[in-house]
Amino acid sequence: MARMWDELMAQPGFSPTQAAFGAVMYLAWTVAYGIIIYRGFKDRSYGVPWPCIVLNVAWEAIFSFEITHAKLHWFFLWGNRFWFVFDLLIIYQLARFGRDAQVVPWLKKWFYPLFALSAATAFAAIYTFTLYFNDVKGVASSMSMNLVMSIAFPLFHLSRPGREGLSTAAAWLKMVGTLAGSFFLAHWWPAQFVGGHLRTHPSIVEPTTYSFMYFLYTMIFVFDCIYIALCLRDDRERRLSVGAAR
Repeated sequence: MARMWDELMAQPGFSPTQAAFGAVMYLAWTVAYGIIIYRGFKDRSYGVPWPCIVLNVAWEAIFSFEITHAKLHWFFLWGNRFWFVFDLLIIYQLARFGRDAQVVPWLKKWFYPLFALSAATAFAAIYTFTLYFNDVKGVASSMSMNLVMSIAFPLFHLSRPGREGLSTAAAWLKMVGTLAGSFFLAHWWPAQFVGGHLRTHPSIVEPTTYSFMYFLYTMIFVFDCIYIALCLRDDRERRLSVGAAR
């Protein structure tokens, strides 16, 4: 164990503080996944917006098995593989309960063909994005997907008055996990470039600015706060209605 720790700390961009941020990121998201899956089976629904589910599964598949030759460190590789198992359970919930959860008749009728098409499209989108933008570590794609999820969750929440599959605790954990991941990436990602080139892929040139990443980190946090505020508002209204009924 000590040898693995020393090897991890020897990697560029790693430090005990960075390892702590990484651990919080993986732990918070893992618990959030667990709550979402539990609520999904309990409510016989799915707890992540449909587009985000297929994008997540596609991303985890690509970067768990290094389909784009990402050359990830074991810290990320096995973390992604661990998450991939949870994503498979979530996409199973979408396949199992998604048709009945649709309120638009056309979507209900064509749910399974659209489900298959969306899954294939998500995989192709992440794969081609990675190749076109040389995002070999999946940094930009993962945080871009995270922003899409952060924007989609408030809309998803408002479309479900009964909050099937949704949880305030999961909303908090998503925010904490992503915030820790943002702090981690803000320091780790620039450290992967040596002499203006990506250390593991010398043909890839360092970005001239990291402003897009900072934009993603900031806006994800903003929309996560909006989602939490909606959850807290609903929790308060439910408590008041229960109190009034008594």
